[in-house]
Amino acid sequence: ATRLERKLTRILGSIPVIVDAVDGPASAAENRDRGLRRARGDILSVFDADDLMHPQRIELISKAFFSTPGLKMLLHSYYPLFNNSQTRTCVRYDLTDRLRVLPSRDLMMMDQTSQAAHMHDMVHEIFNSGVAMRREVVEQFTYNATPEAATKEDDAGFTRAVVRGYGGVKDLAAEEGEWALPAGIEAPGARFCKRPTIHK
Repeated sequence: ATRLERKLTRILGSIPVIVDAVDGPASAAENRDRGLRRARGDILSVFDADDLMHPQRIELISKAFFSTPGLKMLLHSYYPLFNNSQTRTCVRYDLTDRLRVLPSRDLMMMDQTSQAAHMHDMVHEIFNSGVAMRREVVEQFTYNATPEAATKEDDAGFTRAVVRGYGGVKDLAAEEGEWALPAGIEAPGARFCKRPTIHK
């Protein structure tokens, strides 16, 4: 791992990279748990390798955190075009534009909370979504090595756990069982304002 890191550093220059080598196979959730805890810095994000993490999205995420010191968590997602004709079963949130400094109309703060934000005006079942958070949020969630968790290959479970546990949303699909708050820790009380389901 160290030799590979040196080679990548020579190629990538100033772009930091950490190579984490483990003995034996590990599930995607285990790898994410290890990666989050080994990562440097205060702002962390996880996403599938086959999902697009465009440089502009990284820039918007960074600007959101740096321009809003109280921001703890940012849910970022996009809608697949093939879903636009389907009935939406998601929750529509009441948003207030409090990040006008950013070059995107979609990056808004949640109403009535300074701790959670969302990059779009609607969440479609947290589909193809990522979550960026400060280290203090990451440290409240841990991977539970259960047989069910070992089969999870996407980030939906982890994202739902963070949004449900930290953001206070109670009506999302219960697919976050492989992630849980450590014993004795209560989730902070950031609140999300709900609107009725919107059908398009």
